[in-house]
Amino acid sequence: MATSLVYPRMQGHAEDFEPLPNTCPAKKQPVILPAPEFHKRIVIQAELLYNPVMKCSLLSRPMTCAHDWISRVVFPGDAVVDATAGNGHDTVFLARLAGPSGQVHAFDVQKEAICATRERLEKEGLLTPAVRLHLASHDRLAELVGGPVKAVVFNLGYLPGGDKKTVTRTESTLAALEQAAALIAPNGLLSVMCYPGHEGGKEEAEAVEAFLSRLPHHSWRAGKYQLLNTGTPAPFQICAFRLD
Repeated sequence: MATSLVYPRMQGHAEDFEPLPNTCPAKKQPVILPAPEFHKRIVIQAELLYNPVMKCSLLSRPMTCAHDWISRVVFPGDAVVDATAGNGHDTVFLARLAGPSGQVHAFDVQKEAICATRERLEKEGLLTPAVRLHLASHDRLAELVGGPVKAVVFNLGYLPGGDKKTVTRTESTLAALEQAAALIAPNGLLSVMCYPGHEGGKEEAEAVEAFLSRLPHHSWRAGKYQLLNTGTPAPFQICAFRLD
């Protein structure tokens, strides 16, 4: 059995020793409130804001990081929006997360984009009544989407493989962002992919960044991801997470 060793000249001190009173406050135990939704919100916020273990890294594409963050806040049954359907990649991603019990809205002004999105959804077995494809500008978001949503995704610029002269415009993008911010539910995410390299893209990207930078800090957290050591202006991702 282990014993404590006390040297002889220390014996007197040891015998007279009285431990100091514990002045440190007792560690508070967490209060478990009967509110599972509240606790789910706290967990989501902790994962997004404080958890360094993410699927994305400096080697990841910005949209990979955005998808990682979105997947942490969107659950089956949620309503989500792809504000720029394009070839349907983001719409498919959102449809998988929201599931058949959720609601997915996808917007694009180009008929070929809506057709491509529909074909991709069909191929993946995700074209259900829960998915609504809008051949319309995303600045009609508030008109065509009812109720709060958990995520809105913007992938600005032009349709890959399409007419590069048909691009998103600053005025309509800002109008759509303002409407999207009003629709985002607590613990929801607003994701915007900006492309400053094409004609008009720099002005649009700067306007988007300025808008999201002005979101009130007490209810939003907004961050930007962009590679710096590139020869041309690199695309960048801004995600804004709503706290309350």
